Amino acid sequence: MVEASFTGEERARIDGKGRMSIPADFRKVLQAGDPDRAEAGAYRLQLHYGDHLQDRLEVRTVAAHRAIARRIAEWEPQDEEEEAEKDAAAHFLLTQSQSLEVDRDGRIVLPARFRARLGLTDGEVVFAGKGDRFEIWAAETYEVAVQARLREFLARKPKGYNPLTALSRRR
Repeated sequence: MVEASFTGEERARIDGKGRMSIPADFRKVLQAGDPDRAEAGAYRLQLHYGDHLQDRLEVRTVAAHRAIARRIAEWEPQDEEEEAEKDAAAHFLLTQSQSLEVDRDGRIVLPARFRARLGLTDGEVVFAGKGDRFEIWAAETYEVAVQARLREFLARKPKGYNPLTALSRRR
């Protein structure tokens, strides 16, 4: 059975105080992925803002974030290079992340430093589902960084390209 995942592309408004509504389908996945959530109570998400993300933020469920933390904790580096890689992974995925509460109306308040990172005061954001996570982009940046890159990618592919063919080559 496939777990619920973040799919789709949604646009939302963010106001000057950083309030924005999480898309309803994404909220369902977040709720299911918070093992500490009371039956009808508040739930949390894990916001990742690591330097490797550059112009976007990533959101994972609490359970997915804990799984990443476990994998890092269980990682036994075999040499100095792996030790450095483990330290960097811990920094980008654990240190540079923050837990946020989703209110009863399905909204979060995105702290000012994250709005500044995305170049947002108020305006439109894009939520882009990526299966195990979703990304938050400033709408203008999303159009340039993502849509243009995908158009270029498709231009290099034969007419009728089907992304499922790439999945069939992966194990």
